[in-house]
Amino acid sequence: MNTANDVRILSWHPQYQPYFESLNTEWIEKDFKMEEGDIAVLRYPEKYILEQGEISFL
Repeated sequence: MNTANDVRILSWHPQYQPYFESLNTEWIEKDFKMEEGDIAVLRYPEKYILEQGEISFL
């Protein structure tokens, strides 16, 4: 089943970085101000998120 309402969780791949950055920049700028730390994390998610260890979802 692959309808418009389906949600799929994909493993990270570097090709997703521009979409990750764009999506997160949009919501941050809506209510907050982008800071240097935000920019670094969004540009280099492997370094600042993935290399830091396991990510768990509650």
